[in-house]
Amino acid sequence: KKILQIDGGGVMGIIPATVLADLEKKLGKPLYECFDLITGISTGAIIGGAIAAGVPAEKIRSLYVNKGKKLVTRRPLWNPKNWKRSKYDRQPFFAEMAKLETEDKDEFGNLIPLSELKLSDLKTRFIIPVSISVRKEP
Repeated sequence: KKILQIDGGGVMGIIPATVLADLEKKLGKPLYECFDLITGISTGAIIGGAIAAGVPAEKIRSLYVNKGKKLVTRRPLWNPKNWKRSKYDRQPFFAEMAKLETEDKDEFGNLIPLSELKLSDLKTRFIIPVSISVRKEP
């Protein structure tokens, strides 16, 4: 069995995205055909999910290269609401990622964007590991 695990790291996702785009080019076929299971953490889960859905790795790399830094912005620390949130606002990045198109086409011949897919549409098995931290207070 072949498993692809992709680390997180925000806009540093450009590194695995570049490696995966090169690998896909060298293999000459979509990466979802090369792995029995794809998994990832944080931005790695975004990349992995896109690959499992059939988005070409070069499209993913291109998004990180062309828009990554503009789309993952730091939240202002002066706002107390942000003290308990992630230090980065990822919503603009997720919105842009959802527009990426798979190589599949709908009944009208249009490429299907990620935002319209269901888990059942994935082309290989995909897992996003999750842990929940519970803080016990006296």
